[in-house]
Amino acid sequence: MKRLFRVLKELNNYFFLLRTINKVKNSKEWKGQKYQLRTNWVGTIYTIMNLPPEVFNSEPVYERNYIIEETKPINNYLASLNLTEILRLGVKKINREDTEAYLVTYKPLFNNFSFWWLGRWAFIIWLLFWLQEKFDYISYIVSFYQWIEGLILPYIK
Repeated sequence: MKRLFRVLKELNNYFFLLRTINKVKNSKEWKGQKYQLRTNWVGTIYTIMNLPPEVFNSEPVYERNYIIEETKPINNYLASLNLTEILRLGVKKINREDTEAYLVTYKPLFNNFSFWWLGRWAFIIWLLFWLQEKFDYISYIVSFYQWIEGLILPYIK
């Protein structure tokens, strides 16, 4: 039952993320970022960061530090929108011939919700409806409860 409440909270956070993105994606702050922020229909925020030649011709440690420094303004902006706790940062290197770039993504964070969880609950609900239709099991449960009640109540009074 705890997991159900956590999943509902995650879904609520996800819809909050979608509402917030729709509100601010045409604002000056959103469009005024150094790297253009884009979104897809799932709610992922992403941008491409091209590395300058002095960075990608050096050691990989400098590349990582450059990416961290360049994402700070985006992270601060997302923190001002109260989105940092419900987003997961991902960085993926894009290999191109002329320059090196990184795809920086901010994906919705789901720890408890998954398609397996959704499929399992959909199967359980379908099974309950099928059992009710096939065997009318709710009437058996009600009659069992009434039988137990008939056994216990005379001794309580």
